[in-house]
Amino acid sequence: IMKGANFVSCISQSSKNPEHAINWLNILSEPDNYRRTYIGEEGVSYEVIDGNYTPIFTGDDATNFNAYTNSDKLSGINNPTVSFKMWQARARKTPEMAEAYEAMNARVDEYEPLISIELYGKTSPKVQEYVTALNQAFGDSFLKAIVEGTDPDTAIAAMQADWDANGGLEVEAAMQEFYDANKSYSE
Repeated sequence: IMKGANFVSCISQSSKNPEHAINWLNILSEPDNYRRTYIGEEGVSYEVIDGNYTPIFTGDDATNFNAYTNSDKLSGINNPTVSFKMWQARARKTPEMAEAYEAMNARVDEYEPLISIELYGKTSPKVQEYVTALNQAFGDSFLKAIVEGTDPDTAIAAMQADWDANGGLEVEAAMQEFYDANKSYSE
C-alpha cells in the first residue's frame, strides 16, 4: 500500500499571527523538546541502556508508557535516525511488547532484507512509471482469487505472470540498480 504524508500541520489562512504557529513548531522540533514530547523524561518514563531507549515500568502499572501512544502527533520534526532509536522505547511500551521486540531482534541476522517497492517508488522514475498499476493489479488479482476460491498456487502463478508481463521485471531491475548504487548507506 502506498502512503503519502501521514501527519501534516496546517496554519489557517485566517490566522492573525501565523509566525507564532511556526515558532511553536520550531520549539517542538528542538531535540530536547522533541524527546520530552515523544518519550518523556529520562529517569522517569525511560532510561538509556547500552545506547537504547527503554521504558521504565513502575509498580503495578506497567503500562505507564502508554501516555506517549499518540505523542508523535504532537512532536515536532527530528532526525529520523534519532527518532527511530526513541521509537524503540515505544515498541517496548509494555513488558510483553518489550519481550517480543527483543526476541524478534535477537534473530535479525537470520532474515534476508526485502527491498520495499514503496521506498523506490519515491526515488526511481522507472518504479513510479509502473508501481500504481502494478499495485492495483496485484490487489485486484488477490481479491478475485479469494472471492472465486482459486487454488493458491494457481493464483500466485497468475499474479506472478501478470507482474512479469506488466512492468514488474522493469521495476525489479530499477530497484536493484538503485539498491546497488546506494548499498553503502545501509551498511
